[in-house]
Amino acid sequence: MANYSLTQRWRHFKLKLNKQLVAQTVTAQLLRQIIRDYQAQGWERDRMHSEVDTEKCFDVLSLRKGNSQLDFRLPDEQGGEICGPDNALSALARQYQLATTRTPD
Repeated sequence: MANYSLTQRWRHFKLKLNKQLVAQTVTAQLLRQIIRDYQAQGWERDRMHSEVDTEKCFDVLSLRKGNSQLDFRLPDEQGGEICGPDNALSALARQYQLATTRTPD
């Protein structure tokens, strides 16, 4: 971890402190499918991100259900990432065969 920037160290610290995981390198098509599936299951968009168009690239989109919140990022068409609490993201990762980590690149 000696070669990591201060920004990366801060992100790792926040993920560990908040007991969150990250699923990286999720293709754009799969990310959009996951968002549609979770909205169909009753997850609601955060009010701040209600106008985000998921068919285009976006910086962040949050879905909430109860106390859980999943943050989706799609900076370009190559792919994006999903960040959320251990239990919610672990279930999502199992369902869609994604790898999760607490120390993203």
